[in-house]
Amino acid sequence: MFELWHLAESDLLSENVGYRLRDTGQGLNRVQPAPKTARKMHAILHRAQSNIGYWVGSSVVHMGASIVSTIRDRGNGQT
Repeated sequence: MFELWHLAESDLLSENVGYRLRDTGQGLNRVQPAPKTARKMHAILHRAQSNIGYWVGSSVVHMGASIVSTIRDRGNGQT
C-alpha cells in the first residue's frame, strides 16, 4: 500500500504529467494521468490473475471518473 501511495504522489507531483480542470459533476476538479500508479495496479491485477489461474469478472483498473454520478443522477430524486 505504501508503494501505491508513493507512486500516486510521484504522478501527482511529476513535471512531465500535466493536469486539466474538468467539470466532474461536482464542480471543477484537477484531472491528470497517473502512469506509474496505473502500471503498478495492472501488475498487481496480473499477478492476482496468474496466482488464481482463472478470472471471473472485469479486468479493468478504474483509476477515476470524468463524471461523478450523484443519487439524483441515478433517478431516485434525492441528493
